[in-house]
Amino acid sequence: MNAMKAFFARPQIDVEARAREWFVRLLKEDVGREELLAWGEWLESDESHRAAYERVEAAWTLMKSAEVREPTSEELTLDRYHAALSVARWRKAQRGRLRLISPLAAALGAVLLLALAGGLWSAARIHPSQQFKTQRAEHMEAKLADGSRVRLGAMTTLKVAFEGHQRTVGLNAGQALFQVAHDRQRPFVVHTPLGQITAVGTAFDVDIESLAVTLTVTEGIVSVAPDPNLDAVREDPAARSAIQIHAGQRLRMERDGPRLILVLSDNQGGAAWTSGRLEYRNASLRSVIEDVNRYATTPIVMADADLANLQYTGTVQLLSADTWVLGLPVAFPLTVELNNQGQFVLRRKTEASLPIMRS
Repeated sequence: MNAMKAFFARPQIDVEARAREWFVRLLKEDVGREELLAWGEWLESDESHRAAYERVEAAWTLMKSAEVREPTSEELTLDRYHAALSVARWRKAQRGRLRLISPLAAALGAVLLLALAGGLWSAARIHPSQQFKTQRAEHMEAKLADGSRVRLGAMTTLKVAFEGHQRTVGLNAGQALFQVAHDRQRPFVVHTPLGQITAVGTAFDVDIESLAVTLTVTEGIVSVAPDPNLDAVREDPAARSAIQIHAGQRLRMERDGPRLILVLSDNQGGAAWTSGRLEYRNASLRSVIEDVNRYATTPIVMADADLANLQYTGTVQLLSADTWVLGLPVAFPLTVELNNQGQFVLRRKTEASLPIMRS
């Protein structure tokens, strides 16, 4: 990390050049947490750094949205351009001839813009993605190249790729709250294990569990389409249809063997984790424990599978994630054991059970 910080602190490189280097670096797939921290320190160390970085972002957005028409052969002849000519020689030959609005001039202007941006276009085509990852009990905030913002919960893996006319995000584990920058020409698509979520400019929370995906929309409208590769979707054409979820609504997609179950409700507790708590209403104990395990340093496992379907309603404070499990025997017919592997083990209560014991 020190070497990376030293590289971007070289005095001979001006602020604009450093901003371009950081922007290109953050487009690559192998960006690590230490580099993101170093980037954040550089960004916050001087207001001119943030301003320069935002100018690079704006130039990138402009280039991605630019469309240049190929000039016709008649226009090429009129402008007396030949591929063997350098731009400087061509411009010298055009002195006294006002053709700045021709398609060829527009194309050359786009080329000059790319050159001024430090070659960002070619670099982004080679490395069009970013990847973010959080550890247990860790949160992270990230600003994407299009201006969208994402807040990552604990143990979350997120991969971002902006190519062509679509913004694509892969979320395979964990939880993330998206605030999507409005761009009607480029939909924002989040791919999950059970389906894809499409938005233009809105805010929503996605929670990935082992057998379910929960979407909570906090602003605007999003479209949800089940993964067409799922067995249940391939066998039922009607299940392929996309549905719209509005602000204040929650959709839960559950994989139940060969079936895909969609449950829509008005429960809005999905983003409560950003305020330091997890909220549940008639949630399966299995899904609650999966969430708590992202924050607790002592893992929780269930020895009896039928405990997974017990219904839990309540709030889990993230700061108390390690001790929350000790209160479960008060509400449920189970015991909590601490085994030799340093895990809390849940077992169905019997007459000989003790509330807490070491196995």
